Amino acid sequence: MKEMVLFDTAALVDEAAARDWYARRAEDWDCDCLRCRNYLALARSRRLPQELLRLLDGFGLPPEKADYVCMLVRPDNWRERGCPYQIMFRLPGQMLREHDPETPWPWAAFEGDRHEPYYGDDFPKPFIALNIVLELPWVLEEAPDPDLEISSLGWDKP
Repeated sequence: MKEMVLFDTAALVDEAAARDWYARRAEDWDCDCLRCRNYLALARSRRLPQELLRLLDGFGLPPEKADYVCMLVRPDNWRERGCPYQIMFRLPGQMLREHDPETPWPWAAFEGDRHEPYYGDDFPKPFIALNIVLELPWVLEEAPDPDLEISSLGWDKP
C-alpha cells in the first residue's frame, strides 16, 4: 500500500489491487437517466476536466466505470457554467486523515468506507471512496431536468 495525500485527506491505497479490479470489471456505470448519460458521454470520449482524468488515470480508474454518479442540481446558467456532479470510485485501502469539516470541500477527497459499493461484492476490503464533486459541461442535445432539488452545497448560486 502507498500513502497518498489528496488535498487535506490522506489514505493508504493499494494501487495494484485497484487497477486489477477495475481492469476485470466489465460493466460501465449503468444508469440510463439523462444526467448519467451526459456523464458517460463525457467519460467515454475523455472530455472530462484534465485534472480529473489525470487523477483517475493515476489510479488506473476508467472514468466510465464509476461506482456512483449523480448530477446535484441544474443551475439557471447551466449552458454556460455546466452542472455540478458527484462521482465516486472505490479504492482498496485505509483512511489516514479525513477531510476537516471546518474547511471548504475540495473537488476531490478520500473518504472512509461509509458507502457500500454499487458494484462488486468481490471488491477488496478494506476500501475507501474517492469522492469527486465538480462542474461538468452538458453535451447532450436534451436539456437537463429543471426540477432537481437545490443542494446544500451552494451550487445554485452564480
